[in-house]
Amino acid sequence: MPLAERRDGWERFAEAHPPGSLLAPPSWYGYKIAPRRMTFWRGDSDGPSSRLEYRYIANAWPLDRLAG
Repeated sequence: MPLAERRDGWERFAEAHPPGSLLAPPSWYGYKIAPRRMTFWRGDSDGPSSRLEYRYIANAWPLDRLAG
């Protein structure tokens, strides 16, 4: 699906469902997750792996590239 078509679809959805109009059923429950650090690790059998780490600091998620 082309990017413009996806964006149009999301705009139509947002217009039809303003914030606060979609509520979870009363039988649903869950947990709120508030991560402080996320590391994404991609292995490579032919070379070093790649690690990207985001740490939550002062309302921002700076990126660090870690050794593989």
